[in-house]
Amino acid sequence: MRSGGSPLTWQYVIFGLLLGIDVLVGLRVVKRLVLHQGEISPDAPFFVLLLLVLQVSLLLVFAGWKSTLRHARHLREAYEREVELSQQIMESVEMGVSVLDAEGRYHYLNRAACELLGISREALLGKTAEELVTGTGGLPYQEMAAQSLVTTRQMPVTLRRSDGQLLRALVKVTPRWYEGRVVGFITSVVPCGDLPQEPSAGPSR
Repeated sequence: MRSGGSPLTWQYVIFGLLLGIDVLVGLRVVKRLVLHQGEISPDAPFFVLLLLVLQVSLLLVFAGWKSTLRHARHLREAYEREVELSQQIMESVEMGVSVLDAEGRYHYLNRAACELLGISREALLGKTAEELVTGTGGLPYQEMAAQSLVTTRQMPVTLRRSDGQLLRALVKVTPRWYEGRVVGFITSVVPCGDLPQEPSAGPSR
């Protein structure tokens, strides 16, 4: 996990450059307005005060910027810890659990789900859950997203494993919400038993 120190380092560099430029400009202003012909310019106090205000403003802006970056880093680290904890919990259960987007494409599958389907996680990511369902039942992802359904749907389906074996399973679909709309789904799969493989074209016995 990255600590997020690099962005703050760049902020220090940028602030140092700005501060150096301001000091050089301030010295030039003082030289022209205060030391010109040995007389103090009437505008000198105003420009000196303006220069000080500029320096204080830079300090305040940088302090706020630094605080914002630190807060964003803490939020990102907290989110990464929550994601890691959630994945550890999902990996520890024996039930097949998967996370999908609003179109029903896989974003994450735990170990039990991959073993249940007989397919590696890498091969399933980005694919739709409908590709694994046989028959006419299907999964109601688009319907739930379009109707903004809140409740969990439960239905029996027939899944096709990578070895051609058909598997009866009970699937629970729970929508994920963000700002009042469905952005994805969490599904759990509980096997009910294997079915015979689809028969070949030969005569039945």
